Amino acid sequence: MQDQATGSLWSQLLGRAMEGELDGQTLQARPSVLTQWKSWKEKHPLTTVMVLPPLSRFYESGCYKGRLGQYLVGVCQPGYPPKAWRFDQLTLEPIVNDSYADEPIVIAFQENTGTATIFHRRLNDQTLEFSSHSAGFTDAQTKSVWDALTGIALSGPLKGQQLTQETSIPSLSKSWDLFHNDSEYWGVSLPLFFSNQTVENVSSKCEEVSKEYLIDLYRLNIRKQKKSADPLKLERKSKEFIGSER
Repeated sequence: MQDQATGSLWSQLLGRAMEGELDGQTLQARPSVLTQWKSWKEKHPLTTVMVLPPLSRFYESGCYKGRLGQYLVGVCQPGYPPKAWRFDQLTLEPIVNDSYADEPIVIAFQENTGTATIFHRRLNDQTLEFSSHSAGFTDAQTKSVWDALTGIALSGPLKGQQLTQETSIPSLSKSWDLFHNDSEYWGVSLPLFFSNQTVENVSSKCEEVSKEYLIDLYRLNIRKQKKSADPLKLERKSKEFIGSER
């Protein structure tokens, strides 16, 4: 971006002037969300819309379609290392209780719309623990049900209250890595029967297969089998899957 007043050049991802009179200064980011128009309109029927130029057609075609693995949502605050949550990881665990900048947060992901929102978990001097719900997510303390897009409690003792949204940035993974090479990443924990040591052992014997590739294959299989209630069956299937790929 270039501002008209000074001609300084700004990074869209960082919001920081990279060249020119204002070099080094940073714009204040505001909470926002990237989602489908239909989902947004249902929650905010009085929304006004900016008419975009013809070059914006890319954003009308569904930029996430088939490419969730290339996107993430990240946070970055002064004095703290950046942190990011990849969309392909969030498909496996769409509601994540985490923390950033010494504050408890929850990441809510909706795979059908490719929408990732981040909210603070502390409300009324109480830290809430969330889990998935068909209508969004629910807290363990009061059993209230929350909307994943707005952070508003839809039902339960906390109905009508709203979680504070964290300022976050949806981004292409490659772009985030380029500007935040010190970023931390959240990831789904691997079960004991597929430990990191197992990955190392297999990788050492198959130089052409990277550790990351094996993990991605495994997670794909877990996603297909995640509704299985039989852990032994799941273990057997995962071993067969890894063996067939090798």
